[in-house]
Amino acid sequence: MFHGWCHYKQKRRWRYMADSLSNDHVRFLRLRAQRLALPLSDRITSVAHVVKELCGIQAQEVPAAALAVRVRSVGLVAANVEHARVQERSVVRTWGPRGTLHLLAAEDLNWLLPLLGPVFIAAGRRRRAELGLDEDTCAKGVRIIRDVLAHQGPLTRAELVEQGPGPPLPSATGRA
Repeated sequence: MFHGWCHYKQKRRWRYMADSLSNDHVRFLRLRAQRLALPLSDRITSVAHVVKELCGIQAQEVPAAALAVRVRSVGLVAANVEHARVQERSVVRTWGPRGTLHLLAAEDLNWLLPLLGPVFIAAGRRRRAELGLDEDTCAKGVRIIRDVLAHQGPLTRAELVEQGPGPPLPSATGRA
C-alpha cells in the first residue's frame, strides 16, 4: 500500500490519500527514478546532465561510474566520462553523499559543499586529533591548498603534495 499527499487541482488543495500500488509498479517507479527504465528517446546525451539528474553517481571505482552513466544515456562511453571530468570539468569526482566518492556535477558543488562540508568536518574531527592536526594546522593547510590551486589550477593529490611548502602532513590514511 502506497500512502502520500496528492494535489487536487479542482479544489486547489492538498489531501492525504492512500493508493494501492503493486510491488511491480513500485519497482518500475524506482527504476524510472534512477533513469533506468526510460525509452531511448528520453535518455540523456551529456555526462554532466546524467550526473546532475541523479544528484551524483557513486564512483569509488571509475569504470563502474562510467557504466552507471552509460546505462542511463545514449551514445556515452567511458571516454566521454573521462572527458567531462578532465577536459570539460563539468563533473567532479569527490566525496559526496554518504561520505563516499561520487561523480557530481561541478555546478552542484555550489550548494552541496556548504550542505555536506560541516557534516564531513564534524565526522573527521576525532581522526584529525589522532593525527595531531589541530584547528590551526588544518586552517593553515586549507589556505596553502587554496593558494597552490589558485596559482597552479587543478592538480592531482600527488602534484598538490609536490607543490606544497615543506614536508607534507599525514592524511587520514597515514600517508602524505
